[in-house]
Amino acid sequence: MESESEKTRLRRALIIARENKPAAQKRLHSELICRTVLAFSPPPASIFVYVSLADEVDTRMLIDAYIARGAIVTVPRIVAGGEMRAVKFPGWPEMTAGPLGILAPRSERAYDGPVASAIVPGVGFTLSGARIGYGAGYYDRWLAAHPQTTKVGIAFECQITAELPQEPHDILMDRLVTERQVYAAAAAT
Repeated sequence: MESESEKTRLRRALIIARENKPAAQKRLHSELICRTVLAFSPPPASIFVYVSLADEVDTRMLIDAYIARGAIVTVPRIVAGGEMRAVKFPGWPEMTAGPLGILAPRSERAYDGPVASAIVPGVGFTLSGARIGYGAGYYDRWLAAHPQTTKVGIAFECQITAELPQEPHDILMDRLVTERQVYAAAAAT
């Protein structure tokens, strides 16, 4: 296993690669990625979608499109004790900056129904479905508690790397979608 400093170095390099992507390319590639995800069939009845930060794949289009299709859309909400909950999306005007500065619902009430799919962010991914996030473990814990949920990582191609340090608690993605293609990750095989 790689050292924590190796994880930190990789995380930093992948964030820089994403930050260095020109804004116009980020917008275009975000739209391509979202259109690809939306083309999956059948569309899920319920979905958990992260709310993107400035340099991440923009998920606003996904959230709006799934709502228009009648899906139950849930988004992350961090609550006391470091728990991440899937909370029903209340609409953009009802979103506020959460504990990490990411837009989140004001409500902390977790959605109590099944979640068919989750759109998962990451700092980096491998083609086998490994993922590295920002290091807090929110998504790994939530996904471990919802094993029936199909896990779809979305990222720019510059965030794909050959290897990532993995820990026993790390959750693999079922699919990975970039602006170039859809990868069936090892977790799906």
